[in-house]
Amino acid sequence: MKKSIPILAAVAVIVLLPVPAIATQEGLVAWWRFDTEGNIATDSVSGDSDRIRGNFEYVQGVSGTCLKFDENTTAIVRKGRDVPHLAGSFTIEAWIAPQVFPWNWCPIVMQRDEDKGFYFGIDADGRLGLHVGINGRWYECKSRSALAEYDKYAQWGTTKSGWRKYFRGEGGTIKIDRKATAFLPVLKWSHILGTFDPEKGVTIYLNGDRAGHLETNGSFEQPDNSDLRIARDIKKLKPAYTERAYGTHAFNYSFDGLIDEIRIYDFALNDRQVMKAYKRIQPIQLQPLKFRRIPTGPKDQSKFGATYTLLNYDEDYDRSFRMGAFADVVVTFDTHPFTLTYWHGINYYPIWWSENDIGIMHEAAEVHGPKGCQEAMMDRQCRYSHVRIVENNQARIIIHWRNALNNIDYELIHEDEMTGWGSWSDDYYTIYPDGVTARKIVLYSSRLDEWHSFEQDNFVLQPGLWPDDILHKEAGILANLKGEESCLSWESGFPEGEQVEDPVILVYNIKAQYKPYMITQPGVGRPTVEGAEIPWPWCYHWWNHWPAAQIPCDGRQVLVVDGRPSSSCIGEAAFKGCYKQDHHSMSQVMLFGMTKDKRPAGLVPLALSWAQAPEIIPDNSIIDRGYSLEQRCYTFERRFQDDGRAICIKVKASVERPLLNPCFVVKKWGNRNVRLTIDNKEFKRGTNFRYDHTNTLTSTDLIIWMKTESAKPIKITLQPVVK
Repeated sequence: MKKSIPILAAVAVIVLLPVPAIATQEGLVAWWRFDTEGNIATDSVSGDSDRIRGNFEYVQGVSGTCLKFDENTTAIVRKGRDVPHLAGSFTIEAWIAPQVFPWNWCPIVMQRDEDKGFYFGIDADGRLGLHVGINGRWYECKSRSALAEYDKYAQWGTTKSGWRKYFRGEGGTIKIDRKATAFLPVLKWSHILGTFDPEKGVTIYLNGDRAGHLETNGSFEQPDNSDLRIARDIKKLKPAYTERAYGTHAFNYSFDGLIDEIRIYDFALNDRQVMKAYKRIQPIQLQPLKFRRIPTGPKDQSKFGATYTLLNYDEDYDRSFRMGAFADVVVTFDTHPFTLTYWHGINYYPIWWSENDIGIMHEAAEVHGPKGCQEAMMDRQCRYSHVRIVENNQARIIIHWRNALNNIDYELIHEDEMTGWGSWSDDYYTIYPDGVTARKIVLYSSRLDEWHSFEQDNFVLQPGLWPDDILHKEAGILANLKGEESCLSWESGFPEGEQVEDPVILVYNIKAQYKPYMITQPGVGRPTVEGAEIPWPWCYHWWNHWPAAQIPCDGRQVLVVDGRPSSSCIGEAAFKGCYKQDHHSMSQVMLFGMTKDKRPAGLVPLALSWAQAPEIIPDNSIIDRGYSLEQRCYTFERRFQDDGRAICIKVKASVERPLLNPCFVVKKWGNRNVRLTIDNKEFKRGTNFRYDHTNTLTSTDLIIWMKTESAKPIKITLQPVVK
């Protein structure tokens, strides 16, 4: 018994001491394999257990499993007292597969305190870098930039004017006819490695090959007791390439993607050893990730209708939202393959999606404030923005989107001193089976005298795309009510082409069968176009502070495909008046939709039928309540509730005032069905003749939509039919 006591004690001591999980090579001082489970990352050299913070997932890696990092939360931190001591030379090695490039520099591994330590990471353009503190100075060794011509801009520029000045230059335009290509790929595995040698300097490698070298002379200084961090810096940074410093806050973010096999050595590997390290293991699947896709809704053309649903984007992205099962709205069409979505991930802006998923958004009310843009785009968490279905039947759909004009701090603008109300907006879409949509946007504000924007069209690019992947060089075509057209080219960086007087129609020439259009109210609004002022292929504005970005930033330019969805704009509407105004509100109206076969001139009859709707002469059984520009419909009211008599309506259509796919709303119609005849020809209920009933607090109304066109007078008869 006496001999067993020391043996048991020894065993206890051995169990309590950290034991390396596997035999390691000489000079290897830390090794995270990410082959364990749970929220602990084990160092296979020291046996230390480092806690994994935030959201993460174990997935197939280069060897065994790896760690999938969440951009918003994931980090691994080792206390400074437990960090391996590095004196003289060192090497850092890892395998990474970025889902996206970070907003600015982001560490893979770092230990830094001011000008001491090291920082091994990647930046917003996919550059690799090893930054080292040497003799009290900070040195940065980086791989090539995505485009050498904008190197200076990439280092200092933060404004749009700086970008233009650099590309155009004092001596004229600098023509760059190729796209920028990132040094690192997104979605794919890359072996990255960096070394420091006091005599040779700093060197970085990609997949075994040298990618950059910086001559230095001096000793590495490791900070005392500073934590070692994997995938997330404690320091907040602003995104690279922001347009307005006052419209952006610095924030924390993590590496978004996969990391595996992090190793730290206490010596500098030479070129031969680096290649050997790269070939040591190779991924079974070179591209383990795929681009995220903004949800666009179904394209099965099964029905015309609006549906409450919850649209999913990506698990890492979706988990941060606190939304229920009916947060979003999708509008589908039974005769067209496009959709209209209201998704919380892009603040409920309505997005038209073509048959091949090219999206366009019609922006809401906007004004500028002390912290940049004040608009729904800054409502990242949808604190104010919400959407609801007002009407949903066989003849039409009405969607109401309510939003506030807030800034990056969710502060409203122009708050009334007496009431506390700031600026708000109501946006109504009245949508018909042919896709033609009448919009009424109402701005409520105490400062209607100030400039406000009511309409800017932003294209939504799925990850992996450039603007020219969705837009032709001749990206926009204008037309007026005479049918005169102007096809504009953006090749020079400015929209150029023959001008037309008083344009009201703009068709966007996207690379799809169905192309979006905008029609403004003649005499009040007109389409306008703009360019980035840089020659092709840089001629279009390109941003990714929106869509689907959860960052406090009101403008960020994109220079390279970085794995994120992005946006571009070439057109908007300018107004010299308004549709209606009272003491605290102002409204505008316009038409939107998608067209497959028609050029802008072919949309003139639609524009005329809306802006100059033909006169109606009803019989004496109904009261004419007028034509509604905001809903694109004629409204009548029965003199007597549920009157069983037929209604006769004469339409004084003409070439100047044509009738095109009209909608009739008959109040107090009752529950009866209806038989439609046009010039004594009966229309059967179906694709070209749709009707339904809607109930109000005081009546049951009839809503009719008919697919018919006329440039001469016609007679329409509505005969009640008992169900």
